[in-house]
Amino acid sequence: MNFENPGLLEKIMEEILEYRIMSHAPMYKKYLMKLPLKGNEKVLEFGSGGGVCSRHLAKILSNGGKLTCIDISEYYISKARKRLQKFNNIEILEGDLRKMEIPASSFDAILIHFAFHHVSEHEKQDIMNTLASKLKKSGTVFIREPIDEKGFELPVEEIRTLTKKAGLEEVEFGMGKVMRMGTVYEGVFKPGPGKTEN
Repeated sequence: MNFENPGLLEKIMEEILEYRIMSHAPMYKKYLMKLPLKGNEKVLEFGSGGGVCSRHLAKILSNGGKLTCIDISEYYISKARKRLQKFNNIEILEGDLRKMEIPASSFDAILIHFAFHHVSEHEKQDIMNTLASKLKKSGTVFIREPIDEKGFELPVEEIRTLTKKAGLEEVEFGMGKVMRMGTVYEGVFKPGPGKTEN
């Protein structure tokens, strides 16, 4: 799949399967509802796509919280803007996170949900480092990625290596099954002891 410039079939799959069916399915909402968010946090959703998880997060953050959605795809960002326009606690940004003027230590939490396996191999560490730099010292990173679905896999050890090199420590993890994604890894990470607020 080409997520920066999706073809017709990819657009149809995203609209019907991802947004209309799967975003309403309990597997997305249930995962997001169990995240330990109080509702007043500043959250960054990396690779937010067309807003499948974003609308659930916006509802969770209805107690003064703010959601910043970032995606590199003009197509998916335009979908997200249309779908999420009723929420006043969402900021939607298009482009490469590494080139954005977002101050360090800006976010209480970062969500990476079925997005990082699409990042090219040579960019993964740099992007993970950038994400970690945007996290507050007391913040949390939530990662949910497929680990065994052919063409979509991101091995657990690769996730752990990327996060460790970015100064993040795994504090919790689990495995589950998700339709169309196979076995998924669900990890929770905190900044290591060397993290300082910039």
